[in-house]
Amino acid sequence: MTKSLISYTNNLNFSMTSKAIGSGSLVVLYHTTGVGNGRQQWILDETNQVIRNASDETLVLSIQGSPKAGSFIILSTFIPGNSAQQWDWSSQPGTIISAAYPSFAIDNKNQVAVDNNPIWLYPVNQTGAQTWTVMNLSNNAANAPLLA
Repeated sequence: MTKSLISYTNNLNFSMTSKAIGSGSLVVLYHTTGVGNGRQQWILDETNQVIRNASDETLVLSIQGSPKAGSFIILSTFIPGNSAQQWDWSSQPGTIISAAYPSFAIDNKNQVAVDNNPIWLYPVNQTGAQTWTVMNLSNNAANAPLLA
């Protein structure tokens, strides 16, 4: 599977990054240099509808706790069929929506492009805070379904 950066479309110098490699680690916005580092690289697994961390493919993006506005996005160990870990990145170009809770999307809290700004779940609102660009690292080309 291809490794990708999930960059914040409002400022492509920032990407989704796990604060650490381990279950429970918060996902934040962080500046990216070149192809980023392992904590910034992701694998979009269409078969399971999960977004895997490239440093440890057993870890996936997940909703922390109950799915509600302000629930943080974290890394957690992949559990097949776990609805808190399933995402739709193709039905609304540029937006990553919860597959089980389609009224919620992955959101850059308050649209702030600074290191360590939290990534959280928020109601779909079509703002810049929810617009992401996937950059395929194998050829540095944008993955068309997520272009804003």
